[in-house]
Amino acid sequence: MNKITKWIVGALCAVALLTSTYAADTVATAKTAPAPTTQVDNNWTFSLSGVGATSTKVSGDSAFGLSLDLGHTGLIGLPVQYGVRQSISYANLDGSQTLLTTALYNDWTVFKHKALEVFAGANAALTYGNTTPLWTIAPEAGVRYYVKKDIALVGRVAYNFDLSNLSQGNKYNSLGYGVGIQFSF
Repeated sequence: MNKITKWIVGALCAVALLTSTYAADTVATAKTAPAPTTQVDNNWTFSLSGVGATSTKVSGDSAFGLSLDLGHTGLIGLPVQYGVRQSISYANLDGSQTLLTTALYNDWTVFKHKALEVFAGANAALTYGNTTPLWTIAPEAGVRYYVKKDIALVGRVAYNFDLSNLSQGNKYNSLGYGVGIQFSF
């Protein structure tokens, strides 16, 4: 038994000596696989969209217009895009009105398959112009389909809750929607 113990200790010392010699060699490099990571580019995005909104009340008032978005993508737990959205719309709410809306938004990518992304998030907005200022918040969801690495077609839907007239029963709740193109740079 003593002879076997000496052989085992000798073999371990030889392995330790060879391993330390190999590790000290500056020419030899380890061939290990990199740890898997989620790759998300930190990009700026610019979107141009046609937008609309329809009142959820019986009157069915609506608005339509154009929206410009400037956002930034990153990774906070999930891939995220956040930014500011500015739109100009024509509405038929109490006669014809030109409305401007500035919104801050945050959208999380919840599903991705090849070129298709599904996102969900929220926005907070102020609508102003030829109307009384209107504050809204809205959950939103949509899809992005990348036709090229840095160009995507985008569609989104949001349900806007009126925060300005809570005592009047949210008379301006509306369904907002938009379809457009997004450029990453």
